[in-house]
Amino acid sequence: KPQHPYTRLLLDSAPVPGKRGLTVEDASAELPDPLAPPPGCAFAPRCPRAQDDCVATVPDAQYGLDNHDAACLHPLNPVTRS
Repeated sequence: KPQHPYTRLLLDSAPVPGKRGLTVEDASAELPDPLAPPPGCAFAPRCPRAQDDCVATVPDAQYGLDNHDAACLHPLNPVTRS
């Protein structure tokens, strides 16, 4: 159960034997230059849940379901630590 939207997108793009005609959200943005990364989250240009704050802030790891953390400002299943 991934918490990061981009991880979910990658998993959803994997082919499944016997299933055809499935569509996956577009993640076709160009990859950032690893020698000169953009500010903010490295996945923001390709993430379907990216918002304005994603391109301005590098996210800290957020606690998620089943002890899966995600460095994301808008994780799929946010959970508060108790």
